[in-house]
Amino acid sequence: MLFRKQPVPVVTLGIGSTLLAKDVLLDVRDEEEFLAGHIPDAWFCPVAQLESIRWDLPMMFRIVCVSRTGERGHAATDQLRQWGFNAANLAGGMEAWVADGRPVVREDGSPGVLLDRGSDGPEDSK
Repeated sequence: MLFRKQPVPVVTLGIGSTLLAKDVLLDVRDEEEFLAGHIPDAWFCPVAQLESIRWDLPMMFRIVCVSRTGERGHAATDQLRQWGFNAANLAGGMEAWVADGRPVVREDGSPGVLLDRGSDGPEDSK
């Protein structure tokens, strides 16, 4: 019997946002991108290193994966769901977060920036 891959759930921002206060935001971008600016209180782990934090992630909350545009977030969400986590991808990634007027910070709490690195390319989702 063949198994069909299930679609990856998405979380939207703006009017009718489906983001919940108890969601765990997991930034799966590269370290340079994260340090330049990230969502306050977001967890950090590049998508290629997810296996290393697999057992540290909470099973009791939904994990919302965040990348620049949603591409790497999609890959991370798919992997987490295969491991049994309740996970979703942030539609539009950090670009959508910034466009919605939400805060971006650096590690020291000062205002952060979104690096202009183009879209999440295939080389970024290894």
